[in-house]
Amino acid sequence: MKIQGSHAEHHLHLKQGEKASKVHVTAGVHQLKKCYDIDRHVLGKGAFGKVYKGVDRNCPENQVAIKVLSKDKMSTKDLATVMDEVDLLRKVDHPNIVEYFETYDDKHYLYLVMELCTGGELFDSHEDCVKEGKPYTERRAADVILKCLQALQHCHALGITHRDIKPENIMFGRDGEVRLVDFGLAKDTPMHMKSYAGTPYFMAPEVLNGDYTHKCDIWSLACVLYMLMVGKLPFTGSSRNEVFEKIKSG
Repeated sequence: MKIQGSHAEHHLHLKQGEKASKVHVTAGVHQLKKCYDIDRHVLGKGAFGKVYKGVDRNCPENQVAIKVLSKDKMSTKDLATVMDEVDLLRKVDHPNIVEYFETYDDKHYLYLVMELCTGGELFDSHEDCVKEGKPYTERRAADVILKCLQALQHCHALGITHRDIKPENIMFGRDGEVRLVDFGLAKDTPMHMKSYAGTPYFMAPEVLNGDYTHKCDIWSLACVLYMLMVGKLPFTGSSRNEVFEKIKSG
Protein backbone atom coordinates (compact mmCIF):
# COMPACT_ATOMS: atom_id res chain seq x y z
CA MET A 1 0.00 0.00 0.00
CA LYS A 2 1.57 3.26 -1.09
CA ILE A 3 1.21 6.15 1.28
CA GLN A 4 0.30 9.23 -0.70
CA GLY A 5 0.44 12.90 0.22
CA SER A 6 3.08 15.11 1.81
CA HIS A 7 5.03 12.15 3.21
CA ALA A 8 5.05 10.03 0.05
CA GLU A 9 8.63 10.96 -0.81
CA HIS A 10 9.83 9.75 2.56
CA HIS A 11 8.01 6.44 2.13
CA LEU A 12 9.77 5.93 -1.20
CA HIS A 13 13.07 6.80 0.49
CA LEU A 14 12.59 4.01 2.99
CA LYS A 15 12.11 1.51 0.19
CA GLN A 16 15.47 2.47 -1.35
CA GLY A 17 17.45 0.99 1.54
CA GLU A 18 19.12 3.88 3.39
CA LYS A 19 20.21 3.25 6.96
CA ALA A 20 17.39 3.72 9.46
CA SER A 21 19.63 5.86 11.65
CA LYS A 22 19.70 8.40 8.83
CA VAL A 23 16.14 8.39 7.52
CA HIS A 24 13.81 6.81 10.07
CA VAL A 25 12.57 10.08 11.58
CA THR A 26 10.30 12.18 9.36
CA ALA A 27 9.32 14.97 11.74
CA GLY A 28 7.57 15.68 15.03
CA VAL A 29 3.99 15.17 16.15
CA HIS A 30 2.78 18.39 14.49
CA GLN A 31 3.81 17.07 11.10
CA LEU A 32 2.25 13.70 11.98
CA LYS A 33 -1.12 15.36 12.63
CA LYS A 34 -0.84 17.25 9.34
CA CYS A 35 -0.50 13.91 7.56
CA TYR A 36 -3.05 11.86 9.50
CA ASP A 37 -6.37 12.16 11.27
CA ILE A 38 -5.85 10.12 14.43
CA ASP A 39 -8.72 8.22 15.99
CA ARG A 40 -8.71 8.51 19.79
CA HIS A 41 -9.92 4.92 20.20
CA VAL A 42 -7.08 2.71 21.46
CA LEU A 43 -6.51 -0.35 19.27
CA GLY A 44 -3.97 -1.94 21.59
CA LYS A 45 -1.67 -1.34 24.54
CA GLY A 46 1.88 -2.34 25.34
CA ALA A 47 4.51 -1.79 28.00
CA PHE A 48 5.61 1.52 26.50
CA GLY A 49 2.55 2.92 24.79
CA LYS A 50 -0.62 2.52 22.77
CA VAL A 51 -1.72 1.94 19.17
CA TYR A 52 -4.20 4.16 17.34
CA LYS A 53 -5.74 4.22 13.88
CA GLY A 54 -4.66 6.99 11.53
CA VAL A 55 -6.33 8.08 8.28
CA ASP A 56 -4.22 9.73 5.58
CA ARG A 57 -5.60 13.26 5.11
CA ASN A 58 -4.68 13.31 1.42
CA CYS A 59 -5.90 9.80 0.63
CA PRO A 60 -8.58 8.65 3.13
CA GLU A 61 -8.65 5.05 1.92
CA ASN A 62 -5.13 4.70 3.31
CA GLN A 63 -5.54 3.75 6.96
CA VAL A 64 -2.54 3.02 9.16
CA ALA A 65 -1.70 1.90 12.67
CA ILE A 66 0.22 4.48 14.70
CA LYS A 67 2.17 3.06 17.62
CA VAL A 68 2.81 5.83 20.17
CA LEU A 69 5.70 4.98 22.49
CA SER A 70 6.61 6.98 25.58
CA LYS A 71 10.33 7.74 25.71
CA ASP A 72 9.95 8.58 29.39
CA LYS A 73 9.11 4.92 30.07
CA MET A 74 11.96 3.58 27.95
CA SER A 75 15.58 3.03 28.81
CA THR A 76 18.32 3.66 26.28
CA LYS A 77 18.36 -0.09 25.65
CA ASP A 78 14.58 -0.16 25.13
CA LEU A 79 14.81 2.65 22.58
CA ALA A 80 17.63 0.85 20.76
CA THR A 81 15.48 -2.31 20.65
CA VAL A 82 12.62 -0.38 19.05
CA MET A 83 14.90 1.07 16.40
CA ASP A 84 16.38 -2.39 15.76
CA GLU A 85 12.82 -3.59 15.11
CA VAL A 86 12.33 -0.72 12.67
CA ASP A 87 15.57 -1.67 10.92
CA LEU A 88 14.35 -5.24 10.49
CA LEU A 89 10.92 -4.21 9.24
CA ARG A 90 12.56 -1.98 6.65
CA LYS A 91 14.72 -4.88 5.55
CA VAL A 92 11.86 -7.33 4.91
CA ASP A 93 9.49 -7.00 1.97
CA HIS A 94 6.85 -9.70 1.79
CA PRO A 95 3.05 -9.68 1.33
CA ASN A 96 2.60 -11.74 4.51
CA ILE A 97 4.67 -9.46 6.76
CA VAL A 98 3.24 -6.26 8.22
CA GLU A 99 4.56 -3.19 6.42
CA TYR A 100 6.40 -0.38 8.16
CA PHE A 101 6.05 3.11 6.67
CA GLU A 102 7.77 5.81 8.72
CA THR A 103 8.62 7.22 12.14
CA TYR A 104 7.86 10.57 13.74
CA ASP A 105 9.69 11.83 16.79
CA ASP A 106 9.47 14.49 19.48
CA LYS A 107 10.89 15.07 22.97
CA HIS A 108 8.66 12.64 24.82
CA TYR A 109 7.23 10.24 22.24
CA LEU A 110 8.12 8.08 19.27
CA TYR A 111 5.42 7.47 16.65
CA LEU A 112 5.74 4.40 14.42
CA VAL A 113 3.44 4.37 11.39
CA MET A 114 2.64 0.89 10.11
CA GLU A 115 0.12 -1.06 8.10
CA LEU A 116 -3.25 -1.41 9.83
CA CYS A 117 -4.29 -5.05 10.10
CA THR A 118 -8.06 -4.59 10.05
CA GLY A 119 -8.76 -8.34 10.03
CA GLY A 120 -7.60 -8.76 13.61
CA GLU A 121 -5.63 -11.56 15.22
CA LEU A 122 -5.59 -15.25 14.29
CA PHE A 123 -8.11 -16.05 17.04
CA ASP A 124 -11.04 -14.04 18.39
CA SER A 125 -9.62 -14.22 21.91
CA HIS A 126 -6.65 -15.70 23.74
CA GLU A 127 -8.93 -18.32 25.30
CA ASP A 128 -10.79 -19.57 22.20
CA CYS A 129 -9.14 -21.06 19.11
CA VAL A 130 -11.85 -19.75 16.78
CA LYS A 131 -12.21 -16.92 14.28
CA GLU A 132 -15.50 -15.06 13.90
CA GLY A 133 -17.04 -17.67 16.18
CA LYS A 134 -16.01 -20.64 14.04
CA PRO A 135 -13.14 -23.14 14.36
CA TYR A 136 -10.61 -23.33 11.54
CA THR A 137 -11.11 -25.97 8.87
CA GLU A 138 -8.12 -28.04 7.74
CA ARG A 139 -8.08 -26.16 4.43
CA ARG A 140 -8.13 -22.74 6.08
CA ALA A 141 -5.51 -23.77 8.64
CA ALA A 142 -3.26 -25.09 5.86
CA ASP A 143 -3.56 -21.79 4.00
CA VAL A 144 -2.66 -19.77 7.10
CA ILE A 145 0.34 -21.94 7.90
CA LEU A 146 1.55 -21.90 4.28
CA LYS A 147 1.51 -18.08 4.22
CA CYS A 148 3.35 -17.97 7.54
CA LEU A 149 5.97 -20.42 6.25
CA GLN A 150 6.49 -18.31 3.14
CA ALA A 151 6.94 -15.20 5.28
CA LEU A 152 9.39 -17.01 7.56
CA GLN A 153 11.31 -18.37 4.57
CA HIS A 154 11.74 -14.78 3.41
CA CYS A 155 12.96 -13.72 6.87
CA HIS A 156 15.31 -16.64 7.26
CA ALA A 157 16.82 -16.08 3.81
CA LEU A 158 17.74 -12.59 5.03
CA GLY A 159 19.23 -13.97 8.24
CA ILE A 160 16.31 -12.81 10.40
CA THR A 161 14.76 -15.01 13.09
CA HIS A 162 11.41 -13.80 14.44
CA ARG A 163 11.70 -15.60 17.82
CA ASP A 164 8.13 -14.90 18.94
CA ILE A 165 5.76 -16.73 16.62
CA LYS A 166 2.40 -17.14 18.39
CA PRO A 167 -1.28 -16.56 17.57
CA GLU A 168 -1.24 -12.92 18.74
CA ASN A 169 1.54 -12.17 16.25
CA ILE A 170 -0.37 -13.56 13.28
CA MET A 171 -2.95 -11.10 12.00
CA PHE A 172 -5.01 -10.42 8.88
CA GLY A 173 -4.64 -7.37 6.65
CA ARG A 174 -7.46 -5.45 5.02
CA ASP A 175 -7.09 -7.78 2.04
CA GLY A 176 -7.81 -10.78 4.26
CA GLU A 177 -4.28 -12.12 3.90
CA VAL A 178 -2.04 -13.27 6.74
CA ARG A 179 0.46 -10.83 8.24
CA LEU A 180 3.28 -11.68 10.62
CA VAL A 181 3.64 -8.83 13.11
CA ASP A 182 5.75 -7.75 16.10
CA PHE A 183 9.44 -8.10 15.34
CA GLY A 184 10.40 -6.78 18.76
CA LEU A 185 12.30 -9.96 19.68
CA ALA A 186 13.61 -10.67 16.18
CA LYS A 187 17.31 -11.17 15.64
CA ASP A 188 19.32 -10.46 12.52
CA THR A 189 22.22 -12.90 12.62
CA PRO A 190 23.45 -15.99 10.72
CA MET A 191 25.04 -17.32 13.91
CA HIS A 192 23.65 -19.65 16.55
CA MET A 193 21.72 -17.73 19.21
CA LYS A 194 21.90 -18.31 22.94
CA SER A 195 19.77 -15.59 24.55
CA TYR A 196 16.46 -16.60 26.09
CA ALA A 197 13.61 -15.16 23.99
CA GLY A 198 10.01 -15.92 23.09
CA THR A 199 6.68 -16.78 24.70
CA PRO A 200 6.90 -19.85 27.00
CA TYR A 201 4.16 -22.02 25.45
CA PHE A 202 5.67 -21.63 21.98
CA MET A 203 9.40 -21.81 22.71
CA ALA A 204 11.41 -24.56 21.02
CA PRO A 205 13.45 -27.04 23.10
CA GLU A 206 16.71 -25.70 21.69
CA VAL A 207 15.80 -22.18 22.85
CA LEU A 208 15.32 -23.51 26.37
CA ASN A 209 18.70 -25.22 26.06
CA GLY A 210 20.36 -21.96 25.02
CA ASP A 211 21.68 -22.89 21.57
CA TYR A 212 19.41 -22.42 18.57
CA THR A 213 18.98 -21.16 15.01
CA HIS A 214 16.16 -19.79 12.87
CA LYS A 215 14.57 -23.24 12.98
CA CYS A 216 13.06 -22.31 16.36
CA ASP A 217 10.44 -20.32 14.40
CA ILE A 218 9.26 -23.51 12.71
CA TRP A 219 8.68 -25.22 16.06
CA SER A 220 6.68 -22.23 17.27
CA LEU A 221 4.58 -22.21 14.11
CA ALA A 222 3.95 -25.94 14.53
CA CYS A 223 2.52 -25.13 17.99
CA VAL A 224 0.17 -22.65 16.30
CA LEU A 225 -0.84 -25.33 13.78
CA TYR A 226 -1.65 -27.66 16.68
CA MET A 227 -3.93 -24.99 18.14
CA LEU A 228 -5.65 -24.48 14.80
CA MET A 229 -6.38 -28.19 14.49
CA VAL A 230 -6.93 -29.32 18.08
CA GLY A 231 -8.22 -26.14 19.67
CA LYS A 232 -5.81 -26.00 22.60
CA LEU A 233 -2.15 -25.45 23.46
CA PRO A 234 0.15 -28.40 22.75
CA PHE A 235 2.04 -27.98 26.04
CA THR A 236 0.40 -26.93 29.30
CA GLY A 237 1.19 -27.16 32.99
CA SER A 238 0.60 -25.64 36.39
CA SER A 239 3.96 -23.86 36.27
CA ARG A 240 6.42 -22.54 33.72
CA ASN A 241 8.93 -25.24 34.67
CA GLU A 242 6.34 -27.95 34.06
CA VAL A 243 5.56 -26.52 30.63
CA PHE A 244 9.27 -26.36 29.80
CA GLU A 245 9.86 -29.94 30.85
CA LYS A 246 7.05 -31.10 28.58
CA ILE A 247 8.48 -29.09 25.68
CA LYS A 248 11.94 -30.59 26.21
CA SER A 249 10.51 -34.10 26.22
CA GLY A 250 8.58 -33.36 23.01
